[in-house]
Amino acid sequence: MNLMIVESPNKIKKIKAILGSGWDVAASVGHIRDLPVSDFGIEPDTYRLNYQILERSKPVVSQLRQRVARSEQVYLATDPDREGEAIAWHLQQVLKLRRYVRITFDAITESVIRSALKAPRQLNANLVHAQEARRGVDRLVGYQVSPALSQQTGIARLSAGRVQSVALRIVVDRQREIDTFKETKHFGAEAIFDNGKWRAQWDTTPFLKEGEEYILDAALAEDAAKCRLFSVTAAATKPASKAPPPPFTTATLLQAASVTLGYKPEQTAQIAQRLFEEGLITYHRTDSQNFSAEALAEIRAYAASNNLPLPPKVRTWKSKESAQEAHEAIRSTHLEQRNAGADDDQKKLYDLIWTRAVASQLADAEYSVNTLTLVAQDGSQPFVFKAMGRTLIKPGWRTLTAKDAAEEPDPNDTEDSEKQSDENGRVPALGRGTQLHADSARVLNKQTRPPNGYTQASLIKKLEHEGIGRPSTYPAILKNIIIRNYIDDSRKILRATDLGILLIDALKGHFAFLEYDYTRSLEQQLDDIAEGKAQYLNVVSSIDGQLKKELAQLHIAPRPALASNGSAPAKTGTVPPPGSLVCPKCKQGAVKKPNGQNFYGCSRYREGCNFSISKTIAKKTLTPKQVETLCTKGKTGVLKGFISMQGKPFEAYLTLGEETDWKAQFHFESSR
Repeated sequence: MNLMIVESPNKIKKIKAILGSGWDVAASVGHIRDLPVSDFGIEPDTYRLNYQILERSKPVVSQLRQRVARSEQVYLATDPDREGEAIAWHLQQVLKLRRYVRITFDAITESVIRSALKAPRQLNANLVHAQEARRGVDRLVGYQVSPALSQQTGIARLSAGRVQSVALRIVVDRQREIDTFKETKHFGAEAIFDNGKWRAQWDTTPFLKEGEEYILDAALAEDAAKCRLFSVTAAATKPASKAPPPPFTTATLLQAASVTLGYKPEQTAQIAQRLFEEGLITYHRTDSQNFSAEALAEIRAYAASNNLPLPPKVRTWKSKESAQEAHEAIRSTHLEQRNAGADDDQKKLYDLIWTRAVASQLADAEYSVNTLTLVAQDGSQPFVFKAMGRTLIKPGWRTLTAKDAAEEPDPNDTEDSEKQSDENGRVPALGRGTQLHADSARVLNKQTRPPNGYTQASLIKKLEHEGIGRPSTYPAILKNIIIRNYIDDSRKILRATDLGILLIDALKGHFAFLEYDYTRSLEQQLDDIAEGKAQYLNVVSSIDGQLKKELAQLHIAPRPALASNGSAPAKTGTVPPPGSLVCPKCKQGAVKKPNGQNFYGCSRYREGCNFSISKTIAKKTLTPKQVETLCTKGKTGVLKGFISMQGKPFEAYLTLGEETDWKAQFHFESSR
């Protein structure tokens, strides 16, 4: 009996049916071991990672050992990426495998799995070391910087992350641009022709003085809007074409599902995982925008048999420098299955993937573009108007899909000629000298707009553009900063909370990992480890050395030793103002709400007291009375409040010294 070990139990039934008798298929259920939660887990000089078997994995490991014992050969078939390679290595180490081979497949189909069985190999140590380096660096940042920040700010449980903090910074920086933006009101004009079928805009360029960008003179715009009689001074009709968007990568699939289907990245990742496990799509964690030669031939054959327009040659796309292209772009495994999936969500995502894959290989959409330059004949001075419109001649790939679903419309993009030509309507092809009479004209009241706030889709696009993190980790990154209440996602536009802003302000200027260039460089170093161009120890020790220097420069005052009753020692002269709420932890400071912040904290935070409590609980703002109730509720210990997940009860912890004794949940209603 041969044993194949995969990651997900959902794959077992499908793979067993393909392999037939003589095979046993088992699942590791993801990682079987990881770094300890309560311990640093990294040896100081060698930077060796000390793993422990996960509690949930102990029964899995016990069962796997029994199945290994009765197997002739073990095939480690975990996912075909660095994470999968690391899981395979952990399995080999824990199960003490001697008779094993490593195989990978990026689709659960008979032909792909049979091909994988013919190409067994040994574990790739470079891929394992690259994954370990990422895990180690993340632990170095999280376990060293987070406690320092909490001590520096006096806010318990602040959490810094190597990539999640950079993602948060992107949102904070954009939010500040928006908040400080000052709008400029300006004017334009447009003329409307043929009962509203098309329109032309006033060309303001000749009226702008040096250094000016906009027309601020309302009277001048009104004069332009009085024009009715025009003469065509220039006209052109040219063909134009638009190629289809490339096939989906992990990042563009997350964006497209967000824009088109309204799915959150985590939801998209989960649905795609199920589609892969059911053998319906190829592996969904990939940076490649290109298909295999076999897939290209299959798509072109399908298109030809279904009378879909094809270009003369197959389409390929240039890869980004940081792309990891071990696997082809995402596609359906069986083109004849136009609809597939176990539920509506799976069916919608499958359709999105199928459509993009096929459309990417179809012919260009072809247009006829008409442009006109019109000069007013009845104005107080020469006013020039311009119009551009396009007409679809051959739909090409748009036969399948009307738009590039991964892109969100940008209201600030005034340079988008495609958008402008569509808004101008069906501009006719006219000859020079043609006289026209406008039905009407109007002044356009305009104003400059601040940059767009980030949505989950556009934040993913920004992260990928900057080379920050890996696309497969984006759903987890977004989930973390939302759950920790650093980002509010209750609306489409992401908004940094006061706590998120405070965290970035505490990090900015102190830690290199918050800088785009540094983070991008680190990703390259991890890639170099995977390719055997760099060594684990050199990369990780260098990063840790940088962190230690930065932590030393924070100049954090030593934390005062706690008294036996769990409170900080009294300091002479620190008496809360009369009538103020006494800090329930140190008994010396006063509970205050810092200006502009969304929490209450002890006035003695610089002296070591880290008591804090959130002001916003489950989308409700606490009254001062409710805050006082929370702060005085604990009788034998200290009640510390932490920010809740949205819509869930506020969680408060009664602590004695530094140990948590019990947790209480509070529901706040208007009557309490």
